[in-house]
Amino acid sequence: MPFELFVNFEAEQAVLGSILTENRCVAEAASLLTPAHFGTLAHRWTFAAMLEMAEANQAIDEFTLGGQLKGMGKLEEVGGYAYLAELALMRFAPANLWDYAGILVEQYTASKLLKALEEGAERLKSGKAKAGELIELVITKAQGLRDGLGTKSKVITLADCMVPIFSEVGAVSEGKKNFALPTGLGPIDQKLGGGMHHGDLIILAARPSMGKTSLAMSIAESVAVSHSQKQVLIFSKETGWKSLVRDRIIPIHSGISSTKLRNPGQMVAEDWERLAMATDRLSGVRNLKIYDHGGMRVGDVHRVISQEAERDGLDLVIIDYLQLFDEAKGGETRALEIGKITRRIKECCLSFHIPILLLSQLNREVDKTSRKPRLSDLRDSGAIEQDADVVIFIHQEQEESQLRDLIFEKNRNGETGTAQLVFLAERTQFRSPTRDDYQTTYPGKSR
Repeated sequence: MPFELFVNFEAEQAVLGSILTENRCVAEAASLLTPAHFGTLAHRWTFAAMLEMAEANQAIDEFTLGGQLKGMGKLEEVGGYAYLAELALMRFAPANLWDYAGILVEQYTASKLLKALEEGAERLKSGKAKAGELIELVITKAQGLRDGLGTKSKVITLADCMVPIFSEVGAVSEGKKNFALPTGLGPIDQKLGGGMHHGDLIILAARPSMGKTSLAMSIAESVAVSHSQKQVLIFSKETGWKSLVRDRIIPIHSGISSTKLRNPGQMVAEDWERLAMATDRLSGVRNLKIYDHGGMRVGDVHRVISQEAERDGLDLVIIDYLQLFDEAKGGETRALEIGKITRRIKECCLSFHIPILLLSQLNREVDKTSRKPRLSDLRDSGAIEQDADVVIFIHQEQEESQLRDLIFEKNRNGETGTAQLVFLAERTQFRSPTRDDYQTTYPGKSR
């Protein structure tokens, strides 16, 4: 199926005319456009010639441009010197080049999107692909096109940066704004420099039963319940929403063990009162959302994040957990597949300017030893540590202790090292330790 580009003849002329008026505009145009963005063939060749001349540091006017096009064998095809002179005489405002180019980017993107939809419709009609496969394909292409609309940005000078930064620092110092999103757990926030920073990919990894899902839910609960204006989205691939809420979130608020909630015959009158109070409070929480589609792919994650960010905004995303993604790409090793997934998730962090807490398993070999985990223990791929801004391991030093070491093995914008929390397994809750916790674990010592 041929690709037919939507054409805005006047906008194309405006871009080319602006460059002829002020040659410096070619660099800005090149940062946004390629010759393919021009739907008129004559304009496509003209812009290509301008790019070659700029690369060679040649002055661009109707005469030198004509010579370049003549050397390419395209001068007559674009309308000769007469048309180039006409372009040069048109009164376009070079200061508006960004807007002119933006029109062409929009037209090009719309054309590519229409082509993807038409191809999908043809494949569906012919029976060459299933509906689910086409949905995934079209969504992926559409997301790529949408990202392309915003990937280029104007160059900003240091002078332009200073006033906004000064104002932002002032707002933070006055408590009007935060650089980071607090987790509600002091030892973690201290290591992270105040909390989770926008655009950061945070990996939380541990052996089974160390409490990584419980820690993630403690953070989600703290952010959503303590800050009603903050929007939290949880992707739960391992458990459904009912199990997640009953076994992880309600125990935090009610003090009732998850064991009792799964076996309500063990509950006493006081437990029922606590459950009623927790239900009353949590029933008003509409800023914590759960997506528990078991077969989701990373494209689904991007799509749902995009939808929620546009609808209500997003402040934190939690994904439980990385190794449950199955992209089903034939011929690829699992390590390559995981690497592509983490890169896509990191792109989500940057595109939507949010922190993402991504849970991960460790290699099985770690279970055979009691040593502390390290970066090489991340299961399936070294790309995980490359894409991550922060990598945190949960480790239990003493088997019967409630204390958990949080090992900050990588911390791009802060300190590495160890923090400690208390894990109340029955309530599936993490909290900051007290002096009594240390004395119980380390008799005769104080922290």
